[in-house]
Amino acid sequence: NFLAVSIKKCIFAAEMQYCVHDHIKRKKMARFIDPRVDWAFKRIFGSEDTKECLITFLNGLFEDELVIKDVTFAKTEKLGLRPDDRGVVFDVYCITNEDKHIIVEMQKKEQEYFADRALYYTARAIVQQGVRGIWDYHLAPVYTVCFMDFVSSSPILKKFRTDLVLTDLQTRQLVSDRMRIVYLQLPLFDKHTEAECMDIFDCWIYIMKNMNMFEQMPFSEKYPVFRKLAEIGDLRKLSREELELYDEDIKNMRDIYITRRFSNISGAAFFVCLYVMQIVLSLLHVFKIFMIIFFNRQWDGFLHLLVEFAFFVFYER
Repeated sequence: NFLAVSIKKCIFAAEMQYCVHDHIKRKKMARFIDPRVDWAFKRIFGSEDTKECLITFLNGLFEDELVIKDVTFAKTEKLGLRPDDRGVVFDVYCITNEDKHIIVEMQKKEQEYFADRALYYTARAIVQQGVRGIWDYHLAPVYTVCFMDFVSSSPILKKFRTDLVLTDLQTRQLVSDRMRIVYLQLPLFDKHTEAECMDIFDCWIYIMKNMNMFEQMPFSEKYPVFRKLAEIGDLRKLSREELELYDEDIKNMRDIYITRRFSNISGAAFFVCLYVMQIVLSLLHVFKIFMIIFFNRQWDGFLHLLVEFAFFVFYER
């Protein structure tokens, strides 16, 4: 029993060590979480103790339009009006000090009707404002901000940022400010160095794309909020439970990228490739843990590179 327990402890310690190393930048040893994955995104933008990040991002996004001083997080799950109606679950849903409702979404996987989905989410947030009985139909504005980690095939989304509002078709004048949808296609953001980022909004998008590749958090001297971001996004400060949740989301994101990569392969061939790839990566992972336990981690760096190389072969290339 003592031997079995000792082996289990060794395996767990090795797995935790692997999880940490697996999220360190491959060449420059970055140490931050990837904000594009679900758990990390909500950690940065969706909790009370980190709302400074959300506020500064939104003020940068809507510069010269909104000045948000505070936000209150609301329930992210919205049920239908009837028991059999479809519900929705937002990534982040908050209400500003000026009673503006803001939805913030991160979409990793390309979806054919994603632009319509954002419209549906916005409409649901509007409908939920309805009041039973006497009501004058006054509505609070609803803003939906959509991060997209892909380039959409929609004909209306052809650039990095697209703002959708209600306007008159002929005069192009704004009809109502009660609905606004902002689409941000991260792959189309064309600023690739820190020097190119001119304002805090540029800085936020640059970080959203590259945070998991940094050694040090950029822009921290100019904008104090990024010092806060560096603290909450440091992999070394995550608890065991947090690291496990993050690791699971990283695996899911890789599955999405691989699916996208093989999307043009026939159905049968795709599942064969995916199955073989999962077997290879699983075997390499187990072999690495075995070597760490029984050979005092002397093969750790080599096998880590081997695992990463396998992922590179199946996805990056």
